[in-house]
Amino acid sequence: MNSVVKIPFADLLERLKLNEIAVFHNKLSIFELQLMKERKSEREKIPVRIEAYSVFLIEEGEFRLFIDYIPHTISKHSFLILSEKNVIQLISASEDLRGYNILIEPIYLRGLLKDQLVHTTSRMHSLIRDPSIKLDREDFEILIKYIRILILNISRKNNFYQSKIIDNEIINFILEVWNFRMQNESNITEEDKKKDHREVLVIEFVRLLIDNGKREREVAFYADKLNVSPVYLSRSIKHFIGMPAIKLINNFALSDAKLLLQHPGISIKEIAEEMNFSDQASFSKFFKKQTGMSPIK
Repeated sequence: MNSVVKIPFADLLERLKLNEIAVFHNKLSIFELQLMKERKSEREKIPVRIEAYSVFLIEEGEFRLFIDYIPHTISKHSFLILSEKNVIQLISASEDLRGYNILIEPIYLRGLLKDQLVHTTSRMHSLIRDPSIKLDREDFEILIKYIRILILNISRKNNFYQSKIIDNEIINFILEVWNFRMQNESNITEEDKKKDHREVLVIEFVRLLIDNGKREREVAFYADKLNVSPVYLSRSIKHFIGMPAIKLINNFALSDAKLLLQHPGISIKEIAEEMNFSDQASFSKFFKKQTGMSPIK
């Protein structure tokens, strides 16, 4: 059983239909975060992998979420890009949260960008320490203007060239986003660059955790796979993520456990077996230690 819920792009749009403010041929959809935060429930806070490229623009307030089981806070005048490979889980949103979420169908986006020269670096792909980029007010407004123009042109159904105009606007928006990201990369110090090998180690650890975290909860397991000592791995994770390795591993396992507990067709005993606990009592002890309460079906 796969504990991460995968949501196809079409299904995602159907779930969020009531909150969308603009949709273009089921390829692109724009939502106001102020509307979306009103639909909070525990069910919506489970780990998900959505088949979409997702861009968040935060005008006011902040929201907290896990990205690949690592906690992050996205604040005012910041933008965040997530791909179809990321596992995300909402934690909370401030009452004054305001901004936009843009969802783009992956095949459509790749088709638009196939002829574009988009420069990327290994650091851009990792974004382990801070996946969001904070801009000054003027630069942030540039991105907001793109979104408002997109919304306007999506509403112009009688425009004979609507599709081409929107295609070009999406390309321009993505290139502008990458421009700001590259500018941010240029501010990285030489000291930061020397630490890249440790950052790569953390990235590989997170990938291993996503594949094995449901059944493997010992730091030594991951250290062995990565050919480093448990101490070195733990220090690297603490440095880049800000929490001990075992805490991140437990967060991952706890998310899996909560999701499995919502499944009506599986018992607590079966969950313990699924997650490689020695018995039901061991699973219950782990769950209570992490949450302060016993697991309940």
